[in-house]
Amino acid sequence: MTNNNDYNKKKEIIDKLFLKEEDVIAKLERLVKLADSFLKIEANSNRVILNNKFDLTNSEKIFLVLLGKYLAFQYGSIEYSNMKLKDISDELGSIPVTTLSSKASVLKKERIIIKPTEDTYQINPHEIENYLKKIYSKYIEK
Repeated sequence: MTNNNDYNKKKEIIDKLFLKEEDVIAKLERLVKLADSFLKIEANSNRVILNNKFDLTNSEKIFLVLLGKYLAFQYGSIEYSNMKLKDISDELGSIPVTTLSSKASVLKKERIIIKPTEDTYQINPHEIENYLKKIYSKYIEK
């Protein structure tokens, strides 16, 4: 029979694996701080507006649009964060879907984005911070 002290020790060890609300909030704060240089979200339409000051690659643009939708979803202003390539194209000012398709495939292969349905893409929440830091260091921390 396990005594209460052993149970508490086990729980203390395993507790490190559990994400707590304060961890999620801290991560969200880091993401917003990093993303602020690259995008804004229109309050009424939830349209993602990229900062055109940077010469972003199409892959980075796809990522940032999907990140904007993810953040709008977290904010509660949209019901879902997945998008069709056509919608991403429209959001980016008509970059052809054919151009975006190959870039989206690479991002999917790298697990930066996922395909929740056959024809939609969504950001992979587990990869956001790393990829965003990569973009941030490329353009901001030159």
